[in-house]
Amino acid sequence: MIYCPECGRQVSDQARACPNCGYPLAGSDPSNVGTNANAYETVNIQRFNPVPQQKPKKKKALPIVIAVVVGLIVISYAAKGGSGSKTTTRSSLSSSTAQPQSIATPKSVLPQSVATPKPVQPQSVSTPTPAPVDDSATLGERNALASANSYLAFSSFSRSGLIEQLEFEGYKQSEAEYAVDNCGADWNAQAKKSAESYLSFSSFSRSGLIEQLEFEGFTHEQAIYGVDKSGADWNEQAAKSAKSYLSFSSFSRSGLIEQLEFEGFTHEQAVYGVEQNGY
Repeated sequence: MIYCPECGRQVSDQARACPNCGYPLAGSDPSNVGTNANAYETVNIQRFNPVPQQKPKKKKALPIVIAVVVGLIVISYAAKGGSGSKTTTRSSLSSSTAQPQSIATPKSVLPQSVATPKPVQPQSVSTPTPAPVDDSATLGERNALASANSYLAFSSFSRSGLIEQLEFEGYKQSEAEYAVDNCGADWNAQAKKSAESYLSFSSFSRSGLIEQLEFEGFTHEQAIYGVDKSGADWNEQAAKSAKSYLSFSSFSRSGLIEQLEFEGFTHEQAVYGVEQNGY
């Protein structure tokens, strides 16, 4: 029996290594101690630092199979593409040799002749020519004359109506009469303007319009002149008057004719007006 120089335990002198720690003994020959130590170190190095064994690499067969399949697909597609390209070339050649379709050239459209509107001649408005201002006129008379000319410039008046208007403005009767007599107004022309003004927004019979002008202060002769020069169509005035009555009230045929006759229309004018409105 000997003691293991490494762990100190007793081991057989015939053992080549310590069964406890694995220290090599190689018999009891002391000359082999260095060798045994080197061998022990080698054994320990190999024990604690084993050389890793490399596993054999397997051959990768799957990529090869995929490459073969892809190659077959490419070859098949190339074969089809070649035939398709030939077909396309033939079709392109046939389309290039085809005759182009004739495109209809649009006919030139002549512009329609537009009627050039005729220039409208402005209506002649009779502007009163005032008489020369008398040097002996008072300041009130001169101012009344200026006011009278201003009124006649935008509206129509009878002589008596203009006097009343000036008096309403505060002028004396003498001042108003001086202005009216010296303003140069044509009362027949004023009656015509007044008749046209009434007919522009309402309907009248001839006799009804004469009465209206007389109510405004025109004389009977001036009113007749204004009505006859107004250019009114009394049949159309009867039709407008009948339409106006029917728009706010109900009438029988005979009742509407009587109403128009009451307004001054003749029987023939009244019948025309009623028939134009569906009776």
